[in-house]
Amino acid sequence: MAENQKKKEDELWERIMDDMRLRGEVGAYGFDAYISKLSLRADTGTKLLLEYPADLPIDWVDINYTEFMAHSAARVLDASRRIEFVMADSGEQAEKTPVTPVVDDVKEDKKTVSSTKSGAKPRRRVLLNSGLNEDYRFDNYVVGSSNEFAYAAALSVARADARRYNPLFIHGASGLGKTHLLQAIGNAIRERDENTQVLYVTSEDFTNAYIDALAKKGEALNSFRRKYRKADVLLIDDV
Repeated sequence: MAENQKKKEDELWERIMDDMRLRGEVGAYGFDAYISKLSLRADTGTKLLLEYPADLPIDWVDINYTEFMAHSAARVLDASRRIEFVMADSGEQAEKTPVTPVVDDVKEDKKTVSSTKSGAKPRRRVLLNSGLNEDYRFDNYVVGSSNEFAYAAALSVARADARRYNPLFIHGASGLGKTHLLQAIGNAIRERDENTQVLYVTSEDFTNAYIDALAKKGEALNSFRRKYRKADVLLIDDV
């Protein structure tokens, strides 16, 4: 009985994918890299539960392909369905955390760190000047076939998945949006947790500061070390 049900779900998902291919709304790369990795776990009558592997950037899939999948499902089933995602070997629905920018500046954190000792004075954490530009955000980044994988990886890092892409190195020709992506990561991380120390610098500024600190030595070198060791997230541009 279970095998028959699974076969029906597989056949339904194939029909939905065939409809998407016929409509041409998703390119060959999108199918190979993302859609083909999904499988239908269940059709509840009101929604389709799509299963995805843990290494698939599901936020990217959700943002870029959910609408197309829903339209094809409605055509195939002659009834509307919501699309929801569950990780393989898990019954939990995928979390969708909004990514929005934040204006950064040199400031003292207004949120205090709670002490483990009752009555102790709260500590204030002085934040680095991140060097971020608030105009560089994920929601205004233009995505195309040449940069969608880089976008997905950057989005995964911003969604607290840095262990999978650490370090993340983005390579490409001039004008493809590398700086935009890099700063979008920093802005999104600071929005999620304003206590996170994010530092964005160009390789030229980093090198000049390092050479200057070496030349002056003493406190100048110590100050250079403290600044970069303090960063939780270090973003270096134009390497």
